[in-house]
Amino acid sequence: LTGAKLDAVKYYHFVEGTVAGVQCMISRTGYTGEDGFELYHANGDAVTLANALLEAGKPHGVELAGLGARDSLRLEAGYPLYGHEITAEISPLTAGLGWTVKLAKAADFNGRAALRQEKEQGGAHQVVFFKTGDRRIVRQDTPVLATDGATVGRVLSGTLSPMLNEAIGSALVDRAAVAAGLQVDIRGTKFNLQLVKPPFVELKKNP
Repeated sequence: LTGAKLDAVKYYHFVEGTVAGVQCMISRTGYTGEDGFELYHANGDAVTLANALLEAGKPHGVELAGLGARDSLRLEAGYPLYGHEITAEISPLTAGLGWTVKLAKAADFNGRAALRQEKEQGGAHQVVFFKTGDRRIVRQDTPVLATDGATVGRVLSGTLSPMLNEAIGSALVDRAAVAAGLQVDIRGTKFNLQLVKPPFVELKKNP
């Protein structure tokens, strides 16, 4: 489908070329944790390109995938999504993305003072990732409970991991409550949250 030399494209690099006759930026990036390529192209070429990819992929079982599939993959990879793990109220430090905040830079930026204060004093909340050992999905906005039943946070994302065959998710919780243990109540049944340092599933990528 393309004459581009894809094996020469390093991770987080791109080339320009045609795919099925459609001019594309072929980028070795993505939001699923999988090693593959994203195609950037004119809107009007979307259907033509999709049909060509589906036809070429028939022998390999290639099918279209929806938002649910994308969301399970990005959660397994531990990738945050704006509106869930990242919002106007959840800072990069709270979200565990401190490596993106360069407080030592000479240039000023919006929110710098607040982020510096949070880093020095510690934030009141923390984004955590969890699994439950059960297949029942923990839905977004489900209250997160301390072992005494007090509400100490809420679920930000939740899905069933096809790879782990159990429910996984993320939550925004009171930092002080994390060490004592966290629970959720799903239709009258309490589940202990097993905290996980993402990714849940790690895939090896070639350089």
